[in-house]
Amino acid sequence: MKINISLSPEQEKFIQTQVNSGSFTSPNEVISEALEFFAAYQRQNQQFYLLQK
Repeated sequence: MKINISLSPEQEKFIQTQVNSGSFTSPNEVISEALEFFAAYQRQNQQFYLLQK
C-alpha cells in the first residue's frame, strides 16, 4: 500500500540525517523503523493499562 504524508521541515531533516549517517539506507527504512518502535510502545502501554485495572 502506498500512502502519501506531509512532513515538517524538521522531520524531513531528521530523516535525511539518519540516511546520510549510514544508519539507514532510505527514508522508507527510517519510517518503517519508527513505526515498529511506535507499535512496540503502544503494546507496552496497553499492557501497563491492563495491569492497572
